[in-house]
Amino acid sequence: MDKNNAKGDHFKPGGSPGFSSGPAPVAARWRVLLRFCWSSDSPAPAATPTAADIGGHGSHPHAPGLGRAATALLLSLPLVVGFAAGAQAAILVSNMGKTEIGNRLADEQTWRAQPFQTGTNVDAGYVLESVELKLQSSQTTFSRTPTVSIRRDAGGDPSGRDLYTLSNPGQIRTGLNTFTAPNGAKLDANATYWVVVRGGLTGLLFKAVGSNAGIDSGAAAGWTILPRHEQRENGRWVLGRVDSGFSDRSDGGVMKIRVNGTERDDLVCDRTPQVRTAIVAKVAGISNCGDVTAAHLAAITGTLSFRFANISSLKLGDFDGLTGLEGLDFYFNRLRTLPVGIFEDLTALTSLDLLVNRLTTLPAGIFDNLTALTRLRLHNNRLRTLPAGIFDNNRALTWLELNGNRLTTLPAGIFDELTLLQYISLSDNDLTMLPAGIFDNNTALEMLHLAGNDLATLPAGIFDNLTALTELGLRWNELTTLPESIFAELMALRALTLDRNPGEPFRPVANAGPDQTVSSGTAVSLSGAATGPWGNNVGWEWVQVDGATSNTVVTDGVTLTGATDATALFTAPSRAATLHFRLSPMPTGGSRGIASDADWVTVTVISPPGVSITQSDGS
Repeated sequence: MDKNNAKGDHFKPGGSPGFSSGPAPVAARWRVLLRFCWSSDSPAPAATPTAADIGGHGSHPHAPGLGRAATALLLSLPLVVGFAAGAQAAILVSNMGKTEIGNRLADEQTWRAQPFQTGTNVDAGYVLESVELKLQSSQTTFSRTPTVSIRRDAGGDPSGRDLYTLSNPGQIRTGLNTFTAPNGAKLDANATYWVVVRGGLTGLLFKAVGSNAGIDSGAAAGWTILPRHEQRENGRWVLGRVDSGFSDRSDGGVMKIRVNGTERDDLVCDRTPQVRTAIVAKVAGISNCGDVTAAHLAAITGTLSFRFANISSLKLGDFDGLTGLEGLDFYFNRLRTLPVGIFEDLTALTSLDLLVNRLTTLPAGIFDNLTALTRLRLHNNRLRTLPAGIFDNNRALTWLELNGNRLTTLPAGIFDELTLLQYISLSDNDLTMLPAGIFDNNTALEMLHLAGNDLATLPAGIFDNLTALTELGLRWNELTTLPESIFAELMALRALTLDRNPGEPFRPVANAGPDQTVSSGTAVSLSGAATGPWGNNVGWEWVQVDGATSNTVVTDGVTLTGATDATALFTAPSRAATLHFRLSPMPTGGSRGIASDADWVTVTVISPPGVSITQSDGS
């Protein structure tokens, strides 16, 4: 197919898209001409075919309102002129020519969805250009517009995420309205999709045909509109039905839609040049992109590397068919956005490197099909937010880099599905707080980097489930205080950085217990405790000193058992004495430069009554 003329292509009834060798069929020439000439407020001349006679196009939202006289004049011209002027995408499927049975309401409370089935272009699928809907209202124009999107079928209903959000026409009007797909929007062959309509003005009505009305002739091979529609009520999708006030209450009906687009006839050549070159280089014995087949694409494994390739944008479909690819590397490019669905076929991908680009947002669901992904590197971009659920399908992920962005908040539950995650870096962002419980499910986490943010506090218990954590970085934040025992469960911690925070130094505070008076020769127990961020997750040090608050260690004192435990034991000497002990709880986990607030306890040794006592000074 000539791609430069693809938008003028029309499907032959019951066949595949393609130009005929001769003049366009009469019906097609009438149809294309009237799409541009018919005004919704000017009825057709009696001598001309009706909209239903020529395929049901009626008025077109991009056509000027020419009125009856201008229409008649244009219709008197040679038909080939109309065909030449009407270069547009082909009609993939339509039911606009079918008899209407009534209207269906779609407003902010009631969403509507109409399923359709794509055709048989198995190797390359289809390019979606637009969807047309026929609207009805008592108003001529609408001050608020609906949102029209395409969703992939989710087990018989449209409950999944939007695949594409279509652009509204400049002004919504009563009659036909065209909603335009984003550039490169692709539909797979032999698949079910839904046109979903939501929001918009109260009282917005969609024309409907009967469930058994079928489709107009001329659809692309294999395409059809499924004989039902659904509506969303109370957060769930149910079988659509007729709204009150209409005569036909027994038939839920089918929304009037027309889907426009073209067959994709090139697997590789129209991809981003750097991607095309890399793909061809992966196929042995092939030097021409036009010779790459679907089987070649599926057989490609390993990594496609685009490091320093100066890529500023990617096309939807760049990685279609690469179902065996294991790695993608876009280190140091100029990517600002990612097309929705660009990674859809990469079900074997284990490593995705997007570091050092200019990404400002990530589309919802962009990683949904990357179910084998174990490493995702997004650091040094310009991300300010992350969509809720962005990683929910990436349950194999073990390594995640989000550092060096501009994130200010994180959605609650953003990491809940990542139970195998071992490493995450959120350093050098603009985070001011962390949601409570954000790491609760990440029990395999070993390294967590949060340095270089604006965190002023941390939720109590935020690290309680991270019992495998060995490294925790919190330096260069705005922390002034830390919750009691916030590090108490981090028994495997080996490295902790807390410096360069306003509240430093953060110290465990010792409690050596009350002073004691004991009899000579008895067993004495010194029971210590600590408060502060570490709780009792500290290293203990008991020493005997030469004064009540002294730090001078007595080298020939009593023998302490368990001097590195919370509780130490010794036997009181046989003579009266006053003994002093210092307890120093030291932070665990390699907490560099963090001392402790020590505490002292005094033990007075006395002799039992009737026992001769020799004082320690010999008197």
